[in-house]
Amino acid sequence: MRIISGFRKRSIEVPDETGYKIDFDYAVELFKDAYMVDEWSQRTLNYHLENLTAFKKFLTTQAVNISLISAKTLDEYVKSMKNADKKKNTINGRVKTLRVFFRILNEKEYIPDNPALGLKTIRGPKPEIFPFSDEQINALLAQPDRTTFAGLRDYMIMQILLDTGVRLEELCNIKYSDVNLKTCRILVRKGKGNKSRTVLFGSETRRTIMKYLKVTGDLDAETNLILNQDGNPLKQRSVQDRISLHASAAGLKGVRPSPHTFRHTFAKKFLMNGGDPYVLRDLLGHNSMSTVIIYLRLFSDDLAKKYQGKSPVDSILRKKINQ
Repeated sequence: MRIISGFRKRSIEVPDETGYKIDFDYAVELFKDAYMVDEWSQRTLNYHLENLTAFKKFLTTQAVNISLISAKTLDEYVKSMKNADKKKNTINGRVKTLRVFFRILNEKEYIPDNPALGLKTIRGPKPEIFPFSDEQINALLAQPDRTTFAGLRDYMIMQILLDTGVRLEELCNIKYSDVNLKTCRILVRKGKGNKSRTVLFGSETRRTIMKYLKVTGDLDAETNLILNQDGNPLKQRSVQDRISLHASAAGLKGVRPSPHTFRHTFAKKFLMNGGDPYVLRDLLGHNSMSTVIIYLRLFSDDLAKKYQGKSPVDSILRKKINQ
């Protein structure tokens, strides 16, 4: 019999003849312990825990102890989600959680094998991405009544989203001290993946932020930039609702009125203006080029039109002819 020291100095007895014995709840505690070491964001941890709760319900119905979980068990779980008509993103999110969960338990030697080693996400048609058109952006920006605090704030929110491409959560977490009006930069503290980055904004957005700060007055360094009329941080749901309200007033059709659509629009505009895809990856806060490649493919026709007539051969020969 072997002893494995686990979370909170608790010991697990492991009979060699029957394998590792770890109940599900304790395995989750071990997983959370690993989270503290790897310094994931709290949002990421909560996401994984939510997915593990769903998996636990499946295990309960199947009466399967975690020490007996096999690749077949996980395949049955995926099949059960398909039969329940779960969305592709929901299934794939839970699959990714199980990969991380069992990989960590196996790496820490809390379980002898990783049953999720061959577990794959399901394929399906990717949702189409529709950015805002210039006309739709102009219509949106024309809606807020900038003579009011809420209207000026909403106008600023949409400008920041369009100029920086930040995520909704990142927007709502911007502190007063994160905004540098001299250099037109915003520090995004620990965005997705728990990594910080710097994003840029233009002179029009700078002008709007300055007007907004004249209304709010000087804020403490750690005060949120985006506030409600009571001076409290504006919630993410409220930002979404305000954008939807303005989109409805503008009569927008055929596009989702959400903060993430501003992010898609930022990406398209950046590429159309000749921006470097690798710089775009960093500005969006991605670890890989996969999402940027998706943007390049989606906007390929627009990019082709943009660069028609910019042939190096044509420009060189025309220059020679004109000499």
